[in-house]
Amino acid sequence: MWVSPSAGIPGSSMTIMPAGIGATVGETQGTGAVYFGTTPATVTSWVVDSITVTVPSLPLGVTNVTVKANGVTSNSLPFTVTSATPSPEIYTGNSTWFSSLGQPYGGCGVPQPNLDTQNFVALNVQNDPGNYTTYFPRPITGADLAEMGLFNNGHNCGRWVHVVIGDFCTGINNGAADYPFCQGGDGWVADQFTGAALDMIVADSCQDGNAWCRDDPYHLDLAQPSLNLFVLNGAPVGDMFPNYWQNRQISWNFETAPNYTGDINIGFITSASPYWGAISITHLQNGIHGVQYYSNGAWTAAVMDGDLGEDFIIYPTVTAGSQYEIQVFDSNDQLINNGRIYSFSFPSSCNANACLPPFTPVTYTTSQ
Repeated sequence: MWVSPSAGIPGSSMTIMPAGIGATVGETQGTGAVYFGTTPATVTSWVVDSITVTVPSLPLGVTNVTVKANGVTSNSLPFTVTSATPSPEIYTGNSTWFSSLGQPYGGCGVPQPNLDTQNFVALNVQNDPGNYTTYFPRPITGADLAEMGLFNNGHNCGRWVHVVIGDFCTGINNGAADYPFCQGGDGWVADQFTGAALDMIVADSCQDGNAWCRDDPYHLDLAQPSLNLFVLNGAPVGDMFPNYWQNRQISWNFETAPNYTGDINIGFITSASPYWGAISITHLQNGIHGVQYYSNGAWTAAVMDGDLGEDFIIYPTVTAGSQYEIQVFDSNDQLINNGRIYSFSFPSSCNANACLPPFTPVTYTTSQ
């Protein structure tokens, strides 16, 4: 028996040539199965001399592949589960908290109830050390781009981040302008909450005039209700906030949406009309960098609504129409789902050809 390829990412395709098992494989799968270690794989094709499976979601590393057919188990062959992307860049910074998103939208253009999770963060609009009084017009343009923060004019909206709790400040850590972080006391110390982790989503922006939002490029503002939900040793920490918070150090990285299933959500936002097709796109696997719409025979790049990173202005397939077709680009500037086309209509529930709610969802059909 041999396998091809001998390494791959979860979700990729792998083919087994079951030489040595012989006729026991059979022309059809029947009760046969393929295992990666003890994990069964999804079989996509089973014929007497070739079995194709989908690599299951497993930890990175080497596992043994076996085939069981008609009560006979094959010899095992090694298969290496690899990562789809290089190891992520890890950022270390200070953390603060805020209670909720603004109304009706956070800085990414999504109402709080429509987020994939209520564990959300804000990223810095400006990376502007020592400047606590200048508020750049948004979206940031021209020479000011050199001082743009990781909010990146909304282009990191809708992305997930993995946040790990770091050290506690025993002194003063109030983010005062022109002062260092964590002044006095014994400085930064590890404690019983160090290492707790939580997956969160980018939903807002921080442009405040304090040291956190200006001096610390890797600062995250975290949703306050999430602080006691960080998980350590398999359980929520429960009581880190408020007594053990003190704007702790954190480390974090961007990641694809954990356990992602389904497809994107599309909704028209307040004041949207057939002539100003303002939509919000949520439930993203790897963020959103752009949208293109099909109109009058051509694909056209949609304009972001300011720097509300998940909101874009689209137009109908024909002038004065009410049907739309779009494609979506992720944070790697790749079309999602192999260029899937999403087709939908202007919502009939929107009064007088304009939408009133912050998010009016649409039902769509898809094609490639």
